[in-house]
Amino acid sequence: MDNQFRNAAFGGFNRQDVMDYLERTAKEHAEALEQLRSLLDAAQKERDELTAQVQALTEQRDAAQQAAAVAEQMPALQEENSLLKERVARLEPDAAAYAAIKERMAGMELDAHRRAQDIVDQARAQSDELLHQTRKWLADVRGQYDELRNVVEGTVSRAAGELDRMRQSLGNISLSMDRQGNAMDQFVRGVEKKEQN
Repeated sequence: MDNQFRNAAFGGFNRQDVMDYLERTAKEHAEALEQLRSLLDAAQKERDELTAQVQALTEQRDAAQQAAAVAEQMPALQEENSLLKERVARLEPDAAAYAAIKERMAGMELDAHRRAQDIVDQARAQSDELLHQTRKWLADVRGQYDELRNVVEGTVSRAAGELDRMRQSLGNISLSMDRQGNAMDQFVRGVEKKEQN
């Protein structure tokens, strides 16, 4: 770059020329820097686009490889699918029979539960009735026992009174017999005296 500075009147360069040169140089530098930044942005944008293209191509390649792998496995998968379908076809009647048996067993279980509940209800009713009858029987027995006890107590009381009267009568008889015995003894002694005289 040509730099023509005019000489100053007293030695050195013209100040204005130097200032103009510096301003021009700074402006050119700024323009060059802006161009470089634009180029850098464009390069970065192009790099991002190329990276996205590489990513897309990589994904396409991976998908193609997976498709190729699946295509290689397709005959084996089709054969396995056929075998599974045959197996399902063989198992379907058993599954249907199992479902029918299961449904029938559920019905039988429900019916058995109902019958068991009926039996339990009947047993409870019979138990309640038996308990009621037992209580009634106990009440009747208790009444009869109380009545019999009253009769026995009355009989015992009367018998005790009769025994007391008999004891008193026996005491009177014993007393009378003693008197009679004393009288007979006196009579005998009197007779014996008369005989001795």
